Amino acid sequence: MKKCVYKFLTLVLVFSLVSCGGNKNLQTQESTTTPDTSSLPSKMNPLKIVGQIGGLTNAIAVQGNYAYIGVGYRLMTLDVTDPSNPQEIGASQPFEGQILDIAVSENYAYLSTGKSGLYIVNISDPSQIAVVGQYDTPGYAEGVIVQKDNAFIADGPGGMSIVNILDPAKPTLESVSYTKNYIYDIVLDQSFAYLAAAGAGVLVADISDISHPIEAGSFDTPGYAYGITAIGSTLYIADGWEGLQVLDVSDSGQPKDIGAIQTPGWAMDLTITNNSLYIADAFGGLCVLDISNKEVPIKIGGLEIPDGHAAKVAVNGNVIYLADTKSGVHIIDVSKQGQPIIVSSYNPMGYVQAVTVADGYAYAAAQNSGFRVINVMDPTRPREVATIPLVGPAVSIAQSGTAAYVADYEFLNTVDVTDPSQPKVTSSERMKGTKNIEALNSGSFLSDEIVYLVSRSLTIQGKALFLAGEWGLLSLDITDPLSPKELGFLQTTDSPYSQQEPVAIGVAVYENTAYLAVCGAGLYLVDISIPDHPTLISVFNEPMPMAYGKKNSSINVMDVVVAPPYAYILDQNAVRIIDISDSKNPKGLGIYSLPTMPFNNGGGASRSLAIDGNKLFVVDNAAGLLVLDVSDPTTPKLDSELNLPGIASWVFVENGYVYVAGGEGGLFIIQYNNDSSGASVNSTPVGNSLPEKTGVTSPITQTKTIKSIFTPYEEAGLTVNTIIASGKTIIVNSIADSGTGTLRESLESVNKGDIIAFDPQVFPPENPATIRIKSQLPAISKDGITIDASNAGVILDGSDAPSGTAGLSIGSNNNSIMGLQILNFLSDGIKLSGSNNTIGGDREKGNGLMGEGNLVSGNRDFGISICCGENAVNNKIIGNYIGTDITGTKALANGVGIVIGGWNNTIGGETPAERNVISGNYNADIELKGAAENLIIGNYIGLDKNGQYQINKSAGFSFSIWLKSFDNRVERNVIAGTLGFVDPGTSYNEVVGNYFGTDATGLVSLNSDSYIVVSQPFNRIGGTNPGEGNLINGRISIARTSNTLVLGNSINTDITGKNVFPRTGGWEVGLTEGSCYNFIGGTTEAERNVINGGLESVLVHLETYSNFNFIAGNSIGSDSNGTIVFANQTGIAVEDAEFNIIQGNLITGGLTGISLSLADYEKPGANFNTIKMNEIGQNSKFGIGIGKGDGNTVVGNFFSKNGNNGYDLGNNNKWDDGGFGNYWSDYTGKDTNADGIGDTPYIIPKNGIDNRPMINTRK
Repeated sequence: MKKCVYKFLTLVLVFSLVSCGGNKNLQTQESTTTPDTSSLPSKMNPLKIVGQIGGLTNAIAVQGNYAYIGVGYRLMTLDVTDPSNPQEIGASQPFEGQILDIAVSENYAYLSTGKSGLYIVNISDPSQIAVVGQYDTPGYAEGVIVQKDNAFIADGPGGMSIVNILDPAKPTLESVSYTKNYIYDIVLDQSFAYLAAAGAGVLVADISDISHPIEAGSFDTPGYAYGITAIGSTLYIADGWEGLQVLDVSDSGQPKDIGAIQTPGWAMDLTITNNSLYIADAFGGLCVLDISNKEVPIKIGGLEIPDGHAAKVAVNGNVIYLADTKSGVHIIDVSKQGQPIIVSSYNPMGYVQAVTVADGYAYAAAQNSGFRVINVMDPTRPREVATIPLVGPAVSIAQSGTAAYVADYEFLNTVDVTDPSQPKVTSSERMKGTKNIEALNSGSFLSDEIVYLVSRSLTIQGKALFLAGEWGLLSLDITDPLSPKELGFLQTTDSPYSQQEPVAIGVAVYENTAYLAVCGAGLYLVDISIPDHPTLISVFNEPMPMAYGKKNSSINVMDVVVAPPYAYILDQNAVRIIDISDSKNPKGLGIYSLPTMPFNNGGGASRSLAIDGNKLFVVDNAAGLLVLDVSDPTTPKLDSELNLPGIASWVFVENGYVYVAGGEGGLFIIQYNNDSSGASVNSTPVGNSLPEKTGVTSPITQTKTIKSIFTPYEEAGLTVNTIIASGKTIIVNSIADSGTGTLRESLESVNKGDIIAFDPQVFPPENPATIRIKSQLPAISKDGITIDASNAGVILDGSDAPSGTAGLSIGSNNNSIMGLQILNFLSDGIKLSGSNNTIGGDREKGNGLMGEGNLVSGNRDFGISICCGENAVNNKIIGNYIGTDITGTKALANGVGIVIGGWNNTIGGETPAERNVISGNYNADIELKGAAENLIIGNYIGLDKNGQYQINKSAGFSFSIWLKSFDNRVERNVIAGTLGFVDPGTSYNEVVGNYFGTDATGLVSLNSDSYIVVSQPFNRIGGTNPGEGNLINGRISIARTSNTLVLGNSINTDITGKNVFPRTGGWEVGLTEGSCYNFIGGTTEAERNVINGGLESVLVHLETYSNFNFIAGNSIGSDSNGTIVFANQTGIAVEDAEFNIIQGNLITGGLTGISLSLADYEKPGANFNTIKMNEIGQNSKFGIGIGKGDGNTVVGNFFSKNGNNGYDLGNNNKWDDGGFGNYWSDYTGKDTNADGIGDTPYIIPKNGIDNRPMINTRK
């Protein structure tokens, strides 16, 4: 895998939608939790969070004239007396967990806050929110509903918790039930509670006695039950990708299926008013249904929220409040049934990517939330004062004097901040530079060629702005601060726009030298004394010594900060100190290894380092903030650290305060006190409300007309498969480029419905003739044209055409292209921008070598491009070879095989005749870029035409889904290589029924090192319906994201399930770098994954602050039913990760079944994880081994025939819950009273004790 990641390859994790939950360093005044000072045993932690603002909008509730909104970790109050002009009037302190749901009852609001459980706040004065009580539920509080004196909590993996709230200051637990299931939501009806239980569907609890609820029934819905509501005896379930499910519960609470309806998006939440059902439909926005007939809902309207994730919905009269995780709350008038109109929006700062501070104001690049200005004159009470939306996502920022510069990857926006409360954009320019040919002595580009840049980081010195832009260093003259002009450009790579290293990522400047972090090449020292002609002085590229005496083969510098005579760089997951006193001969000094990989390696713009005196401040992804003492540059040491929610990506230090852009965690303001006594400096307690009544941040008052969200191609006014009257047939009988009888002449004269065919005497099928194209052929601009070479042999060769010439350009609709060989164009083979076109056909039909299929290969850019959006819909690409030679067995590479930027297109089909062979391409075989609702089905991707072996592994991902590509389905393909989900907005995609890394039989390994890489939320790998599980000979990597669903797959076993594909070690399913709330398996049989590997494989691996994940119901180290055991190293390994649930798995065949930091790592341990109800047997060394791990719970497991059933070197690990412990096959005690519990404890060496060992039972 590449160490450096590019905008045009992977911009990993910019929206993970949910940060890694509860954080003990975020405290309300009433909290008794103390900061984590475990790394600082001799003194208090000098780092203290004093302010926080922003985060994702996850929850909404309305009562009377007030709306209560969960924005990240704070509860906000809006006065909505006038829904068209809401006013923000109050804000709480940050809670310890994100607010995921809100229930309001009279003077109190009840908040579900994830791991922090239930909070109760007094809202009798909505402007003065005050915490009254808190109950830490056993699971992860997803939802809450209140009835009389009880709060019913959907407690995630903890089931349903019922908490008595008669005394709000002292809530007490009444009962728990359904603890084997994951519960998202609850609705109550008389004596029954109905639970939305993820993959288990709907569960029913009899709550006649709330102290002893009875698990009374269930109904397994086809999707994933996120939300539930009811009217009378009818239940409505928000069932994820399966839309709405309708159940009847009139028969004693036993659910019966009475109907379903597919929604445009993923149904997440729902509410009812006036015979209308309103669904928060994720990317589908708001979906409206008429339920006058409760059993037969009818779609009557909807409202799309672009780039949104509608998560919760609330109603108050004729007004709907839609909480969109990314864009805030949309207030919608629904007084006219089926015609919702947004009347205003509350758009708080959400994801924070970058920040800079000056004169009491913080300026934030807030991704899709644009440019934000925050008043931080009192750092303990930050408040937004202004916002400017930008065209692209704001990712990097710099500020000087009256100007702020904010980049959105491609454009540099200049903002006048003379009055920070009234900022104005004065220019927005595409970032570009002219190649400095002397710097690299490369002949790949002409000296006057423009190189377009992708912003990674910005810095200012004097009257110059410097930008690290992937392909080089750009300097801009800001003498006129509001009108930047290019000074100079130094190109640092021979091949801009490629997926190859090196990549310029970070920049720092001191006097006449710029220091450029170039991933894959080193630290460039650049002379900028002549501003319009930067020249390279030297490069520091000494490989970093790795652990155990190994060295890395390359240097991957991702950020730099300078304080002469030293430069401090990030090199992968380490800080290195470089002596730059001699700029021609920089020398490496000290190294400090970081807990995880900083954000910049993931591809986002970042400023991960800041220096203040002898303290280096480092933001380290999910690890949060670290402070290093660099007073001895040869031996940097940890001074202090502070774990933060979210993904820490940018740090700025000013006047004793550290400002950290925490991604979905918002903006954190942290006080750093270097006094060893721990005394607080300039600390003011955080208040419970805003300092003054303020207007809503950037309200959007509008009367938005409804936009259909059902069929985009119908909305665009296009007709699907329009029948066009047949026209004339034109015969091409010349191989010349132009003139009589040529293809060019035919295209110039063609009319609607015409057919262009080829004379087989001139173009013999068995010996194809070549038309050498000299210039761009006329575009196909009329509908219904057929180009049919299926009975001839026709090669269109673009070798003689100028750069930028495409083979065919199709901008119209209902056309067909068959039987052509389109080769060697210095652009795309086929450029497709129309709709309802068919490229290819049945290769068995026709006399030509390809039949009706086309050969599209050897083209510089894309073999076939489909662009863009609603203009390029419902096209079919079938029966083609794309990237191979005519035999389909060897590579003849395009730059990329197929790129799709349109909607509802189909690549491949149900039959072998429709199969495409998309293989051998250089950068990727398939790319989805800004694509939606496409179906990729039945193809060979990366394999030869027979599906027997891999052809030419791509330089990047073989198959990449990125740039806001959503709701695409990848089904029943055979894929060799790597599939990646990257870039913001790439969510809700489904990968089902495919073979990865095997031949077409599923029996033979291709040794292709196949990966599935997921770094964006709400993507599904596999499923629970028949045939949806994937056969994967390779790995699944989940990095820096959430809500990935891995369901029903077979990993590293062949199609028979009886044999394991050989693996060389490493992990097989990995969750890393702050991946949280992901689901591997589930509580039903259909959700079970079968996970295997080799003798040196860790089958499931959680590391680097990957917390709150759910690993359940899988067969790990065996076949699906546990009858065949396959040898491995470790079944599940958890390293420096917390609060994960490992439940109901079969874990066998390893040296160790479950390892909790069993190896001696210097990293933080595996703490507070729950291991329950697993069957752990036939592991040769340990059933479970705990090394560096504290506070873990191991209860209800069945340990049998392991070398040693258990081993505990940790502290305070819990081996029973007071009622039950675990079954131990080597327990020798007795059960004299026959209660199923041993009379004497079971001792787990060295520090564990199970006081309630179970006897001869797996209950």
